[in-house]
Amino acid sequence: MGTADQVFLAARYYDVQSLAQRIKDKIRPENHFTSIMAGISIHQIKTMLNTANPVARLMPNTNDRLQHSMTGITFSESFAERHKAENSALEVAEDMQQVTACRKGSNAARNYPNK
Repeated sequence: MGTADQVFLAARYYDVQSLAQRIKDKIRPENHFTSIMAGISIHQIKTMLNTANPVARLMPNTNDRLQHSMTGITFSESFAERHKAENSALEVAEDMQQVTACRKGSNAARNYPNK
């Protein structure tokens, strides 16, 4: 991870512990983490990585019926305002992340045909 400002975390739920073990000794103070891992809370990420570094959690969603997408984002308390996206994401409380993955008409893996 070297001197990276942003480190993106993406893994399946059952691979998260393995990922954390491989990277936690390489964490530096300047690293900001952005997670797109479904079902893994900011608290869990910080605990597994044994870090107080800033963490953002993104939950992308594509609505099949409307053919429109949205992404919910949650920031840890240590995430500086200057590093947050403006006007490009909806910030939601972490306990509301599941709302961004609407149950009906949602499928993040769907490819839409060109019209």
